[in-house]
This record gives sequence, C-alpha cells and structure tokens, in this order.
Amino acid sequence: MTSINPFFHRGPIRDPAFFFGRENETRQILTLLGNGQSVSLVGQRRIGKTSLLFHISNPEISERHGLNAKRYLFIYIDCSGWSRLLPAECYQFLLEEIEDTLLNHTGSSSSSSLMEAPRPVTYRHFERSIRQLTRRGYHLILVLDEFERLSHNPKLDPDFFSGLRALTASHSVAYVTASKHPLLELTYANTSALSSPFFNIFASIRLGLLSEDESRWLLVELAAKSGITLPAPLIDHLLALAGPHPLFLKIAGFQAIDLLQSWSGE
Repeated sequence: MTSINPFFHRGPIRDPAFFFGRENETRQILTLLGNGQSVSLVGQRRIGKTSLLFHISNPEISERHGLNAKRYLFIYIDCSGWSRLLPAECYQFLLEEIEDTLLNHTGSSSSSSLMEAPRPVTYRHFERSIRQLTRRGYHLILVLDEFERLSHNPKLDPDFFSGLRALTASHSVAYVTASKHPLLELTYANTSALSSPFFNIFASIRLGLLSEDESRWLLVELAAKSGITLPAPLIDHLLALAGPHPLFLKIAGFQAIDLLQSWSGE
C-alpha cells in the first residue's frame, strides 16, 4: 500500500491514467473533428471542461479514435489573457503556440519559419503560415479554452472572427472552444462580432455530471491506485454526499482515503 492519495487533483487533469469517464463525449468530439467539424464544448465551471480538452488532445487518445497522431496537431490555448489583445497580437500568439506544439511533435526546429513574420503580424502572414503547415499534411485543431475571455475583447471585430472562419474553408483547420454558455449566448464587448459566420460552424456538446457508473468507476479505480479497496457501503455513502460531480467526488474520495490511510498507520 502506498501513502500517496490519488484523489489529489483539484485542477485540470493532464495524465490520462487519472482521467475517468466522458467516453461518449470523447468519441463524439474526436469523430466530429475527424470529419473536419468544429466543436463548442459547453459546461459549468469546475465540471471538467479543461481536463476533457487535455484528454482529447492526448495523441494516444486521438489515435484510438482514428485520428493519425502524426498528422493531427492539437494546439491548446488558454484565452484568459486575450481580453485586451489586438488582432495582430492574437495572430502572433497563435503562431507561437503552433510553433511550440510542432516542435514538441517533431522534436526539431524546422517550424521556425512560422515566426519569420512582420511586426505586427498581419492576417496575410498568419494565413500563409497555416497554409504551409496544412500543405505538409497537418490537420490543425485550435483548442480555445476559456473562450469567454476572448469574447470580452472589444478589439476583436467581425473581420477577426471571419478570418478564423476562412481558415476552415480553405485549409485543414478546426476549432474546439470551451465556455460556460453557448457561443452565441456569451457577452461580447464588440457586439458586432456576432455577425461573423464563424459562430455558425460549431457543433455544440454539453458537458454535464458523470453517470452513476462513471462515478463509481472513478472512486473504485482511483482508490485502487493507493492499494485500497473501498467497501460498497462506503462508495454508496460517498456518492450520496458528493453526487456525480467529478470535483466533489474527488474531494470526498480524498477525505475517505486520507481517513483509511490514517487508520492503517500509513
């Protein structure tokens, strides 16, 4: 038995060994992306949106669902700092993130030409860089987490969003956004942005509570990582306390394992 409590996650989960459930959502999202469809992931805060984004971006997971890990590049971007960026700064930031992802993917610096850009970065250069990559056979999946923060940016107008939309029509580019509310229901600082066709290309998937089976699986499998088998009555009690909410289940599981380990002298 180990003294490590495996219910330690309070933030996003990056290690698939600690990710449980969401099989239907994973399959739906990756199937849609494999068909070139962009996806809007909608769910309340702390429900596990970011963890799911990391999960689908994992090459082993995407490969299982038919997406060639050598060709599909998932570029995760936290939009929390985008609320004041100019369009040119957004293009530069996107290119930097794409370059970093490609570097990690290939292990070489051959992608450095992406950053041979004018300052400020123009949309023309941004589009040309995307075209170079997709002509090399890459499919780019831009994963935009905390999309609400981007929507609050008054400097992003319909032209900016329409430019992003144009990439999906001309190149192998798709988007995954994560937000608390559907994209068309968010509050936009620049309300004219909603006139862009960008917002018409998304299939919406809502992320809710775990199923009862997923909840039990999470408790049983995570507890097993500590060498502890949770008795069935204790699992029922934890479910009654926390419900099928992934974060609350982890908090309840942490307390249960901590107590059981203290009793066993760990």
